[in-house]
Amino acid sequence: MLRIIFAAILLLPFFLNSQNITVVEETAKELIVKIEIVDFQLNYGAEFAEITLENGLQNSEAGSPDIPFLNLNLAVPPNGNLRYSIVSQKKEKLKLQKPILPVAKIVKNSSTHDFIYHVDVEKYRQINDLIVKNGKSQYRSFSLIPLKISPFQYNHQNLELEVITELTLKIDIIGQTNYHQMIDEDFEFLYPKFILNYKTAKFWKNIPQRFFVKMPFAKSEFWYKMLASKSSDNYMDFAELSQLPQFCDPASVRLFTMRKVEGKYEVIELPIFIENGNKMEFEQNTKIYFTAENNENYWLTFGSEFLGKPKRIFQKNELSQKVISFQKKEIKPKNTKTDLELIIIYPKANVFQNQTAELAEIHSDLIAELKSQAEIFDEYSGGVADKDAIRDYLAETYQNNSNLQYVILMGAGSDEWDDYSPKNKIMVYKRSSTVSDDYFVDFAQLGRPDLVIGRLPAKNDAELDVIIDKISRYKKTPTFGFWRNKFLIMADDENHEDHFEGFGTAQMNHSRYAQELDDLINDDIFVDKIFAFNYEFDAYQTKPEAREAMVDVVNEGCLAWLFIGHGNEDVIGDEDYFSGALHMNMLKNYDKPSLFFAASCSGGKYQMKNFVCLAEKLVLHDNGGSIISIAGTDATFPGPNAKLYKHYFQYIFEDRMSAGIALVAAKLFLTNTLDAAHFNILGDPILDIIPPESVGEIVGITDSIRARETVGITGNFNENIFNSAQIMVFEPKHEIVYENFDFLNHDESEHYTVNYTQNGNKLYNANVSLNAGEYSAEFIVPDDIYAGEDGRILTYVNGEDVDFINTLTSINTSDDTIDGIENDGAPQVQIWLDSKTFQTGDYVSTNPLLMVEISDENGINILGSAGRKMLVQIDENQELIDVTDGFIYDENSCTKGELTWQLNGISEGEHSLLLVVFDNFNLPTVIEVLFTAKQFGKVAIEQLLPYPNPMCDETNFTFIMTETADVTVTIYTISGRKIRTIEAGNLSSGFQQIYWNGEDKTGDDIANGTYFYKIIANQNGKISEKIGKIIILK
Repeated sequence: MLRIIFAAILLLPFFLNSQNITVVEETAKELIVKIEIVDFQLNYGAEFAEITLENGLQNSEAGSPDIPFLNLNLAVPPNGNLRYSIVSQKKEKLKLQKPILPVAKIVKNSSTHDFIYHVDVEKYRQINDLIVKNGKSQYRSFSLIPLKISPFQYNHQNLELEVITELTLKIDIIGQTNYHQMIDEDFEFLYPKFILNYKTAKFWKNIPQRFFVKMPFAKSEFWYKMLASKSSDNYMDFAELSQLPQFCDPASVRLFTMRKVEGKYEVIELPIFIENGNKMEFEQNTKIYFTAENNENYWLTFGSEFLGKPKRIFQKNELSQKVISFQKKEIKPKNTKTDLELIIIYPKANVFQNQTAELAEIHSDLIAELKSQAEIFDEYSGGVADKDAIRDYLAETYQNNSNLQYVILMGAGSDEWDDYSPKNKIMVYKRSSTVSDDYFVDFAQLGRPDLVIGRLPAKNDAELDVIIDKISRYKKTPTFGFWRNKFLIMADDENHEDHFEGFGTAQMNHSRYAQELDDLINDDIFVDKIFAFNYEFDAYQTKPEAREAMVDVVNEGCLAWLFIGHGNEDVIGDEDYFSGALHMNMLKNYDKPSLFFAASCSGGKYQMKNFVCLAEKLVLHDNGGSIISIAGTDATFPGPNAKLYKHYFQYIFEDRMSAGIALVAAKLFLTNTLDAAHFNILGDPILDIIPPESVGEIVGITDSIRARETVGITGNFNENIFNSAQIMVFEPKHEIVYENFDFLNHDESEHYTVNYTQNGNKLYNANVSLNAGEYSAEFIVPDDIYAGEDGRILTYVNGEDVDFINTLTSINTSDDTIDGIENDGAPQVQIWLDSKTFQTGDYVSTNPLLMVEISDENGINILGSAGRKMLVQIDENQELIDVTDGFIYDENSCTKGELTWQLNGISEGEHSLLLVVFDNFNLPTVIEVLFTAKQFGKVAIEQLLPYPNPMCDETNFTFIMTETADVTVTIYTISGRKIRTIEAGNLSSGFQQIYWNGEDKTGDDIANGTYFYKIIANQNGKISEKIGKIIILK
């Protein structure tokens, strides 16, 4: 663990986990910085020693020793500099038993990747300097100079490690430290996490003004774009020239193109030969000849705004070819805004243009510019498709708009660019062998994105409509619920190809990384962890039960979903935990899409021309999947990946940053590492993927709680806008050790071990009423409570557009039992299927809804402990179904509640249903009902019943749907006048109920009397309807 201490001026935390950052002395001209390496780990494996440092950054050069280092970013005034000196240092030498682990070389295997650890002797001979001052660079409005500090000095020949345990530096800021310029930036809140001396440097802002070469469209109102052969001379004849206005003087005609020289564009005017062009206008036999400039794009214009005479040649090439195309360019007024916050780039006119406008409307709170990629190419590269043109456009726009934050690319792209492939809508940026959208917004080309960027990876209108619809629903009409407070982490196991991994060194213990992240996340968030090592292989060496467990959590709903482990373009895990090609239809989280983050290789390889990667498929999935996908475009390392997602999710959950801002912040911590660039946002980076805000408090438990105790608590939300909340009480986490003795090192003295925690079971789940934001509740502690010290209570509440969470942690639980409390009998149970008019032996659908009312004076056991679960069995000798999670207590009750569970796929015919439930003292009730399942051939409404009827203020229309259909309820007066229509939307087969508050369409209460209602079910034009009467009696 790293601790950087600064004392006199207290700064905000300097990135994650450096929680004691203070300044010993700080002025604008000088800092005294003290760095302590107080808790690093040296782990020995079979062949190597591995150094771990919580805040350390990692070298990425394969074959070199993997030694962590630190990075301090210092801001200096414009044209400024810094110098440093060592005030003091303490060090200690360690004699190593084995050499330091080398940085792995990643090699593609048959399905994922292998990590090859090979010592490069030459690289191991080098000893890093303790401090390296890197070159000055610009990040947005700041001039930065990073100091690289290497506290571990490794002598490979002697196997010695010198550790600088304490280092005090004096840093002098050189330059105009009294310089003062404030620039308004929406990024402002991010700088304290990134710039060490931000508090004194925040006045040193300056955005250097670069000159960007562009086509001179402002000098003429008339421009004509043509495509021509770049391998021969070309000509235009009257068919093209007749498109020019009659007042065009041939003598003023000019021809331009742009060419790239050493990575930069320049505008050049080409000389032309005008045949039969001596008069004041073009004639039928007029032709214009020009010589190609190794380019296909040329621009014809005329006018007097240019300096100098138009360029001419005085001969023609008889072998010239006619230009391929010629069209007038509509010149749009230059954008003179200086307050832009968002840029959305779409391919070209009429391609994704409507959806771009729709997305801008969704984010109407941001000042946006909508720009076509084609326009950018025309202006910044003369019409040539060039990724650098997009970067230059964005850089110039930011230069004039300091508040600019977001860029969204509307369309898929590939690293094989052409104009006709369905996937090539918006270019990708490839630098060396790495593809990253970051490079469009990395203006200094140092691996630090200056803007937030995301891509909607659609190939056609239908796909883009799916993504836009998801974004709109997520932002405008979100589905609230406790799922928004859940975080799923799935960790790969130790099996890889034909061997084990993750023992000792090699950073491949994915399960350990998962547990470390859980330990970092605050207790307000409910973290679900799935460890693949807990699931068995099938005959095909896959783990389908692990997949089912993961999919179940996603379908129930979780705010974010992280996978840690191996992967490829379509699959996560060697054991095929999830394949985009095979398993996408398992995801049915339409109204609860998750943020998906794959800390693995190639899952986000969106640049493939003829393949859609897993990250893309999840965003494009129309029945759920992800709202945003973040995954690697190529092979990545687990160590840097872990630092990236640890920072990312802490920024999301604790700092409540948007999805895109959080990723930029996490990447800034990693200081231009190649691994970070591999991770791109597929989806809308503006979205807030944030959990409910933690407010208020819960009080009432001051000591350990015991079995059979009735515990009372009170809480508040500091808000008076809610009527009820959901409260859940969890027993302490279970501490577990996983060991694999099959995985031994060379001397067979150690084995694969993971210490991890498993969430404690839920012992109480109920709705509670709120009064002025305050509530109280009671629950009864079951006999089989798990004893521990970190039980917790979570209370969730939501309104139309906001939700909050209340948390009480560190609850001590004891398995001691309070004596003298009698059990007055087993739980009382009433079972229904599909309808509360159900009687044993009735007909029901083949997908019936199970409804069970349960009561007991000692409460109902919902812990789900072994032997105490709520279980259902359909027919004898069939599998038992655990339905414990389907129970919730009635509002403000701890003795009565209802179990609901959707049963699916029951065959037609007679069946029995057996239910087992326990009270909190573990006394069971076993009850059985009989039913006949029937598959209905067409949509029908069965067993329709308004309840209550007569009604006073409200009622529910309850019925059974035989098939999925769109359902509408209409209420009429006795004379037939329509007074209210309720659109219930698409309802699935089985039991349904539609609520009516007794009001007409204007919101007025309806008078006493008899009314007609009609319920219509519409399934693709097939109509079923039922009519009935309801009485209002107040």
